[in-house]
Amino acid sequence: MCGIAGILYFDRQRLVPQALLKSMTDAQAHRGPDDEGHFLAGNVGLGHRRLSIIDLSGGHQPITDETGSCTIVFNGEIYNYLDVNADLKRKGHSFKSKSDTETILRAYLEYGEDCVTHLNGMFAFAIWDARTDKLFLARDRAGKKPLYYYADKEKLVFASELKSILLEPSVPRQIDPVALDAYFRHMYVPDPLTIFQGIRKLPTASILICKDQATSIRKYWNIRYETGASRREEDYVEELRSLMDDAVKIRLMSEVPLGVFLSGGVDSSSITGLMAKHSVHKVKTFSIKGGEGVFNELPYARAVAEMYGTEHHEFEVKPERMETLLPRLIGYFDEPFADSSAIPTYHVSKLAREKVTVALSGEGGDELFAGYTWHKTFMTLQKMRGLLAVGAKTGLSGWLPDSNVPTVNQGSVKRLLYRLDLARRLSLPSGAETYQSMQTSFHDHMANLVYGDGLLSELKSRRSVDPLREAFEDNNASDDLDRALNADINVYLPGDLLTKVDRMSMANSLEVRAPLLDYRIIEFSARVPASLKLHNGTSKYILKKAMENVLPDAVKNRKTKRGFSIPVEAWFRGDLKEYARETLLGAGNFNGGYLKKSGIATMLDEHASGRRNYGPQLWALLVFELWGRQCAGK
Repeated sequence: MCGIAGILYFDRQRLVPQALLKSMTDAQAHRGPDDEGHFLAGNVGLGHRRLSIIDLSGGHQPITDETGSCTIVFNGEIYNYLDVNADLKRKGHSFKSKSDTETILRAYLEYGEDCVTHLNGMFAFAIWDARTDKLFLARDRAGKKPLYYYADKEKLVFASELKSILLEPSVPRQIDPVALDAYFRHMYVPDPLTIFQGIRKLPTASILICKDQATSIRKYWNIRYETGASRREEDYVEELRSLMDDAVKIRLMSEVPLGVFLSGGVDSSSITGLMAKHSVHKVKTFSIKGGEGVFNELPYARAVAEMYGTEHHEFEVKPERMETLLPRLIGYFDEPFADSSAIPTYHVSKLAREKVTVALSGEGGDELFAGYTWHKTFMTLQKMRGLLAVGAKTGLSGWLPDSNVPTVNQGSVKRLLYRLDLARRLSLPSGAETYQSMQTSFHDHMANLVYGDGLLSELKSRRSVDPLREAFEDNNASDDLDRALNADINVYLPGDLLTKVDRMSMANSLEVRAPLLDYRIIEFSARVPASLKLHNGTSKYILKKAMENVLPDAVKNRKTKRGFSIPVEAWFRGDLKEYARETLLGAGNFNGGYLKKSGIATMLDEHASGRRNYGPQLWALLVFELWGRQCAGK
């Protein structure tokens, strides 16, 4: 895995400073500690930091073709590059190296912008084409690899991490109120927004062309859902089994040691089993304990490790050193990011890096095959909608509480609030709004409690359509479950899960590969009827059927799962209680007028007393405060 960066000045007389380009790549040294390289051609500069995985001796970047006309920098892995090489050789191309980077460059020389459709992998790359003075950027279908950019009338600047773009002195760093609101509502800043005005993320499955001072973006791939499928269940099971087997197999391509993140869930356990099937050496597995009770998944992970005789490693996350660790991790994200499972993801990456350079993970299974409890809840609500449509006429949505802030440990009161919340969601006028509401962490009443007057005023004139709602509505699916999954795949997956894994693994110079996000499996999932994803109350039914001979009984029969997660709700009533209060309310804290301390104090008090569970919201506030101190004022 690597880090890339580059600058294109539109004035051909304006030279890219070598020192600036080097500082942009040095800022990403953790992404590529093994090598660095730079290409400078007047007003164009491309930079690269390398984590050596394939062609250790010959994979230095940037790579320029033999005519000196096209130069590439690349972050990622192309798993089918040998097949693409073979096709290109038949078309007359010859190769100087064994690297997949050169494969992309020669595919571009042969196919132009359509080269991306020939690639199976995770990637973000940039190609400078001197023949036409064109800069070509591309990002993979699922958004596994990040790519930020900033464009104005004078230049385009891009990088794998936002911090590198901010090193260009003329790039502004004003906070975007719309992005800030999106952060609090989702706990991450969804694509294509970033926390700073003007800086954007290249959307998933997209290419960007910059030519003649004009920038254009287009999608090269979309998920298409099939309706009215008539295949037998056994056919879907067999196809998925074959696809997963191959997806894991091709991701074992490496010249360095590999392992697997093992949470004890269906996804990572399946990958461990398939990896053991194809590996010559004993598989190395890495697991995390986030706390007690439901936060301890080690028994399930151990069952898988025992079944396949893996070399198993474990680590327990504790809150004692969080005051030191959290600010450091925030620096890797460059913008507020409040998924608290970033903490155990960092630790499992650190644990793995002690033994391997590449790890496989189970990201994607829940989003493709309906593995979350909220999928069941949403479909139950949709079935009930017709029976309780009267809720829309009774004003329920204005006063009923949200299920993410129930009274804690008060039995019947908690159950009553939960049921009232279901009724509130049913009162919303559409499935898109219901799903949007279910995926929102800061609802309007919370925003009104903690947002400052200036932020509220800005949002009144600038509020945009929620990206989850857009993704729910903008597809050809005929089933509400598939519409919800489309929102997960296009918004939640790249904005939260893949961002988290990329930053926390790269913080440890570890490459992570996700077999379930092979684009062939994504396309397959769109062909599977929704009834085979969530089947008679069973989540990920088709995946479990395909992997039933791979999984131990303990994993197949488990009722709930947490994955790598930590008990932030309890921590804010215990170990982090005073730290959070001092950080959020103490003198000299970063706020910028965006938030009201009085509202934050109310949330802290109600959470500490047990009247409400504001754990995720307090984590988001804490992260924003620490991020602001580090990044907003530089």
